[in-house]
Amino acid sequence: MAHIQLISIVEPMSDEGIIWRLPYAFPIIIRQLEKSKHTYDIIDTHLHKKTRKDIIEFIKKSKSNIFGISSYSEGYNFVKIITKEIKKKNKDAVVIVGGILAKSGDVLFEQTEVDIVVTCPEGEYVLPEILDVLDLNTNDFSSLKGFSYRSKSNSQVINLPPRPIMNNKEYQKTEIPAYEVFDNEIFQIIDYLNTIEDMPVKGFPLLTTRGCPFKCTFCGHMYGRRFLRKNWDNFFKHIDFLLERYSVTGFFSNDTNLFLNEKDVEEYCKRYRDGNYSFKIAAEMRPTFGDYQMFKRLKDHGVLVLLIGYESGSQIMLDNMKKQTDIKQVFQIIKDAVKADIILHGNFIFGTPGENEKTVKETRNFMFELEKLYEKQKEVLKNKGMIGASGYGWSIVIPTPPSELFSLAIDSGAIKDVDSYLSSLDREDYSLEYIKSHIRHSGGDVNLSEFESKSTLINYVKYSINIVKLKLLLYKRKEIKSNIIPIQKKIFEIIVSYTKFLISKHKHRKKK
Repeated sequence: MAHIQLISIVEPMSDEGIIWRLPYAFPIIIRQLEKSKHTYDIIDTHLHKKTRKDIIEFIKKSKSNIFGISSYSEGYNFVKIITKEIKKKNKDAVVIVGGILAKSGDVLFEQTEVDIVVTCPEGEYVLPEILDVLDLNTNDFSSLKGFSYRSKSNSQVINLPPRPIMNNKEYQKTEIPAYEVFDNEIFQIIDYLNTIEDMPVKGFPLLTTRGCPFKCTFCGHMYGRRFLRKNWDNFFKHIDFLLERYSVTGFFSNDTNLFLNEKDVEEYCKRYRDGNYSFKIAAEMRPTFGDYQMFKRLKDHGVLVLLIGYESGSQIMLDNMKKQTDIKQVFQIIKDAVKADIILHGNFIFGTPGENEKTVKETRNFMFELEKLYEKQKEVLKNKGMIGASGYGWSIVIPTPPSELFSLAIDSGAIKDVDSYLSSLDREDYSLEYIKSHIRHSGGDVNLSEFESKSTLINYVKYSINIVKLKLLLYKRKEIKSNIIPIQKKIFEIIVSYTKFLISKHKHRKKK
């Protein structure tokens, strides 16, 4: 019987010590580990409110000799640190890495003392098999598939054959994740959600799909383009479990495509209606289908918020990103959803190849049109006693494996050293607020746009965001008459922002 110490650094500890996310990997892995003879312990930066320093101190005191680490690519540098601490304490300890970071297996083996990298997206089935071999102390993995490992005899990296990925029929048979192991943390999530008054959906985090069938260049999945999703019978079984065990009132679906077409919407609404459900849900959806009547049905069946990947207001950029969306259709769909009182949230990504002043201006104009729709919606919903919270965020593109953009950045020479690049994404300050404000709005240390430099791009985007804010203030004429001093202040801030952009632009051109 082998014992493994599971370490999750997928989500950081929140600044306020609040638990509001549920990392999905370990509940899924634990469900399979429980079927084996092996035992485990878990430490999670977010769920257990641990800082990086806490994790390192924990490792120093741990008696385990097998460690399983789950991380995104942004956690690469900390994985290096963790692995070093583990090996310092016990050079014979075995370190296993999984999650999205496993797609950087080559650099992990080159730059760290990691022993095993699970390349199969269904690591929950691979891990018990690895533990079976480690329990026998043979290090003979030759009969297994789905991971790479470092040979103990000569440190050579051995890549085992890929493990076949399950099909959609097989996926229907997978069990509900081991939520019960995290009962205490889940109740804390729900207690926190219940304290928030101005949230349209008090959404418990939900994930029922894997992968994505689309080809966006900035996005990457362990599954490639394979998409596994629960049928609606199994989806609502999952919902029933959470409703009954935790008295959840709402869900925040992290499924990248809860609805793929209008047929999905009809089937969902029928099941919702037949089951006499009353939960509310925020769901992700591509803006490629739907009209006012469809969005009205969704609203009547608990879907109060839709999360849409706008990505850009420029058709050129959407095509470059391989979004397969039409900007005119997108805007019409948004108008219909807003008319149906659906709250919309989305994100814009700046800096992918082809981005220039013209494409940023097109996105800026699109943002302003959104703002006008959102302002009207706020007034309508306010009169109905509802919360008008539609909005959007923005970020500078961060190429990460296994996305097409990451490969392009390497091939083009924009990323010259993968170790240095991944390390730059993983700042010492790991707070959530830092990640939101700095990483998202500064991007990775590469420039893929047509701007002279990344800093020039960032300054122009920030200037453009301020222009949108100014135009919105001018659009809201009543506020202009009653709040002339705050508006003057905002105009001044925008002028300063634009001046900084011009200085930066001149400086970079001069260097040329």
